[in-house]
Amino acid sequence: MSLYTEANNQHLLEAYAREVRERIESIADETYRNIASNAEHRLEITHLMSQSPYGLEGPLAHPGGLLVHTAHLMRMVHCVANSCSEISHRIDFDFLTLAAWLRNIGWHTTTVVIDGQIKRRDAHLMTGLRRSGFRFMHDVLLHVESDIELAIPESKKQALTNIYAEPDEIHTLEGRILEQASSLVDTVLWGEHCIHLNRIGNWSPDHNGLFVGHHSN
Repeated sequence: MSLYTEANNQHLLEAYAREVRERIESIADETYRNIASNAEHRLEITHLMSQSPYGLEGPLAHPGGLLVHTAHLMRMVHCVANSCSEISHRIDFDFLTLAAWLRNIGWHTTTVVIDGQIKRRDAHLMTGLRRSGFRFMHDVLLHVESDIELAIPESKKQALTNIYAEPDEIHTLEGRILEQASSLVDTVLWGEHCIHLNRIGNWSPDHNGLFVGHHSN
C-alpha cells in the first residue's frame, strides 16, 4: 500500500492526530505548554494539519499530508535529541516538541484544497513558506499573551520564531536538531529523490523559494 493511500485513510490520520496531541500534552514547561494549549484549543492546529498538504506534489501532497509529516518529525526530533542528551548535552525537549509541531504550519497558510487539488494561496507568492510560518507563530504568541495575560520571555519568543530561519542562520543545538531531523524525515517519506534535491536545494528559486518535493528531472 502506498504512503498516499495510507495517509488518506481516516483511521490512520486519527491515530497520527492522537499521537501528536499526546506529545503536545506532555510538555512540562509552563510557558510552552500554555502556548501549545492555547493554539490547539483556539485554532485547532492539529485538525488543520489533518486537512493540509505537505508539498505541492508528491506522496504527501494531499489533505492530511502535513499531519503525517509532523507526526514523523516529532518522532525523529525526540530520537535525535535523546541521542544528544546521552552525550551529556542539555536538550530542551519541550521546546523541540512545540517547534516540531509548528515548524511546517506554513503549508496550511499557503495552500488550499479545491475539488481535491492542491492550490497555492496568494501567500505562496507574497511571503514564501518560511515567512508564512513566522507570521503564523508571531500571531499565536500575540494571542497567547492577550488571551491568558501571559508574559512570554523574550528568549522563548526568539527561539520559537527562529525555527523558520534559513539553515545557515541557525546556531543553537536545538535548532540544528530540528533542521537535521526535518531533512531526515523528508528523505524517509519522499525517498531517494529527496537526496538529489538536497544537493540542488529543496527551496528552489524556480518555485518562489518553496519546497517542491518529488518531481521528475
